[in-house]
Amino acid sequence: MERPDPEALRRALHADAEGADGARLDLEGVLSRSRRDRRRRRTAILSGAASAVAVLAIGGVVLSGGLVMNAGSTTADAPASASTEADGDAAGSPAPSATGVAPADEPPQEELALRPIDRLNPCGTSPAAANTPSADGLAIEISAVPALDAGGIAQATVTLTNTGEVPFRGELFAGPALTVADEVTRWHTSGLEAVRMPLALEPGEHIELTAPVRAVRCDDDAALTDPGALPALAPGSYALSAAVSLAAPGAALGVPLVSEPVQLTVR
Repeated sequence: MERPDPEALRRALHADAEGADGARLDLEGVLSRSRRDRRRRRTAILSGAASAVAVLAIGGVVLSGGLVMNAGSTTADAPASASTEADGDAAGSPAPSATGVAPADEPPQEELALRPIDRLNPCGTSPAAANTPSADGLAIEISAVPALDAGGIAQATVTLTNTGEVPFRGELFAGPALTVADEVTRWHTSGLEAVRMPLALEPGEHIELTAPVRAVRCDDDAALTDPGALPALAPGSYALSAAVSLAAPGAALGVPLVSEPVQLTVR
């Protein structure tokens, strides 16, 4: 369909306006409003397109911080509900998290879930905060390890317990991975692969897993490719924590579950 000629329309409107009786038509005002309306429509369309592009740029993966796989559920439970976040916005400030305020430099949970569990805490960075028990009551705990000689190795015991009131059904996607830290990560487990072991725990049941901890130091993750070349960790007190990756059966990605740290003494 051929678009009308704006100048022809303007001339026709002028002619009609000059021949009309009574109130005169504000031709320039009408045309000005028409132009403003077209600009607003174009702006709305462009803004909507930009929003859609922004959503797609995230990567097409939607993850959340909790882990809910009990009693037939296979979806992840977000750390804060939409209504809680909305309440926080309405009050003019963020809604408080159930687990407290995370450090400003801590990656969001969605980013942590995209990392392999043995790269959850890269060397030289602040370790991820504990998030146990999970939304459905699964808890992780690491037992204290006897004092280690600098450069030494020991076995640590990691316990997964169903503290909830309904059976837990899921998969141990990978782990456990251990982290030794003070202000930042000094060493962490590396080289793990996904195991995808079925995990079924009735209320109150638990399983125990073991993993080696080394009293050595990594300045960056590239150094972990040759563990035998890592320098000994300086004597002192450190925080030892454990993490596993849990998933719904058949899920493509796991969600990290991180223990509270225990003290590790290096002599």
